[in-house]
Amino acid sequence: GRQQCTPRLRPEDAGMPAIPFIDPADFAPGYMRRGTGRLPKQSDREPWTNCQDYYAEKESLPHASFDDGVLEFTNPAPG
Repeated sequence: GRQQCTPRLRPEDAGMPAIPFIDPADFAPGYMRRGTGRLPKQSDREPWTNCQDYYAEKESLPHASFDDGVLEFTNPAPG
């Protein structure tokens, strides 16, 4: 198996907007608002969206393909 997974942008993803990972309309406690700049971002298209719906992900993830050209699986050199 691989030890590291890194998402990589595809050429068609260039220029897409960076949107906060957590939608402040759905979930906006103060500690999340203060940390927004440190959190990952999402965008407006798959696979770069965060649905924040446990039940939807519970149904979709078992059928998802992770060999999609976006996720890079590697074994980094020790050290």
